[in-house]
Parts: sequence; structure tokens; C-alpha cells
Amino acid sequence: MGSRYGGLKQMDKIGKSGEVLLDYSVFDAKRAGFGKAVFIIRKDIEADFRECVLSRIGDSFPCELAFQEMDSLIPPDALAKAKEAKRTRPWGTAHALLCAQNNIDAPFTIINADDFYGTEAYKAMGSFFAAGTAKLDGTALLDGTVNEGAIVPYRVDKTLSPQGTVTRGVCEIKDLYLYSVDELTSIIREEDGKIYNTAVDGSKRHLPDSTPVSMNF
Repeated sequence: MGSRYGGLKQMDKIGKSGEVLLDYSVFDAKRAGFGKAVFIIRKDIEADFRECVLSRIGDSFPCELAFQEMDSLIPPDALAKAKEAKRTRPWGTAHALLCAQNNIDAPFTIINADDFYGTEAYKAMGSFFAAGTAKLDGTALLDGTVNEGAIVPYRVDKTLSPQGTVTRGVCEIKDLYLYSVDELTSIIREEDGKIYNTAVDGSKRHLPDSTPVSMNF
């Protein structure tokens, strides 16, 4: 919803020919072997989204729309509690994915529409799916399907902002498997040149530049 940004980052034109961030995501996904895109949006921006994004993609890549609203798939009692708490924003990524479940019939990846991931990220995930008939330990799966998930992690030093602190999911990886994700807030490079997270109690945790973090890929 771009509450901090002050508008819809997904539809701000940034390229020389008016491209938005999603244009680059779709282009990179297509080159990596993905077969279609499902955009999960709010119903009230559908007309603008079709004009700004879908009209540019045209027939070059199959696209579908799914809709995520605050009340989508939410039990009435839970929705009532959310309204009592004056919640106005839709739920998170897992909820968005559930809203698109009828559009998904194959191995898939999910990304943030307002992030730029780079070509290599899509190539990495495409390679993971291309090798989907074998598990990471090399044993074949009887039904030929992928039974594993994957994440494309980034070095924390490549994800900092010159505009202040960031929040990142710090990943612990063991033997190529994601062991845990610890969401840390207030991450910034300080005057000594090192990167720190400052906890609510004021304690600091040093994060080496190469620390892997999740960017929701």
C-alpha cells in the first residue's frame, strides 16, 4: 500500500520508456523459464493496474489477476476482532498467496511487486525448478514433483538504505537448507563501518556484511 512511501510504488514509472518495477520482474522471470505471472492486487486499483502494467506487457507473457482484500478468506470472528483493533491493511504474504491459490497449478515463486531483485535471482530459482525431479541430496522423487521450497537470500550489506534503518529477515543456513529466519529491525551501518541491529531494549547485534537475509523471494 506504500504507506511510508506515500503512494503505489508498484505503478510508479522509473524506466526510460516509462517502465515500472514489475516490467523488469516479468521480463527477468520470462527469461528464466517461468510460464506466467499472477498479480495479487486490491480490487480498487484494478483499472489503474490494467492501464499501467498489463497494457505494457500485452500479449508478450501470460498474466492473470487475483484479488486480496482485508476480508478475503478471513473467518467472520477474526475479521470482527481485526476491525475492533482498527486494522485497515490487508494481511501479509501468506494470505496473498492463499488468495491466488486458484491461479496456481505448477511450481511457483512469490515476490514483492515493489522490489527489484535482479536477473540472477530469477535464474537461480529457475534452475532450482528445472532440477525439480531430484531432491537436494540427489535422490529421485517417485512422482517427479518438487517437494522442497527455496529462498533466494541476499547479503545484508547489499540491502541497506542510505535513508535510514531497514528491517530484514536474517537467515541461518546449514548445509544449503534454511534453518531459521529471525526478523530484525533497525539495521544500519554505523560510524565504525560495521552493520548492527539495535533491539527494543537497546542491545546491539553485529551483522557481518555477508550475512544472508530474506527479501521475500
